[in-house]
Amino acid sequence: MKVLFKNILILFLLLILNLTGCYQKPTVTSTDTYRISYQFKLIKNDSVGNDWKKEITYNGYALLTNGQEIKTNGRESIVLKITVTEKDTYPDVGSSQLTLLFKDGATASTEITVSENKGRYRGNCAVWKVTCTVAAA
Repeated sequence: MKVLFKNILILFLLLILNLTGCYQKPTVTSTDTYRISYQFKLIKNDSVGNDWKKEITYNGYALLTNGQEIKTNGRESIVLKITVTEKDTYPDVGSSQLTLLFKDGATASTEITVSENKGRYRGNCAVWKVTCTVAAA
């Protein structure tokens, strides 16, 4: 009972502080610009294909070009969706998400597996390593 009362009291105090403006969650307010670079490296290809489309999107829609400058708009990081597609009559697709911090020199990488979905090589895989790097613009 004492623990419940203590927790309710803490929540009440936080609510009062929040409503009076005495407590505010810290936010990032700077709008810095960073350059995002990336590299795709084929690590393994077990007869999946030779013609590939590679793309990176952010904010759910915008296509990222290599070396593109992005404004932080107060954000601390950006979520990238990386997609690798084998160009074929029946395209094979692999994708992954990667969170990249807006910090000069920050690097993040992920591996994407593309599995062959048709034909005699069905089930074989190609593996791509994608490395993204941040630099102050």
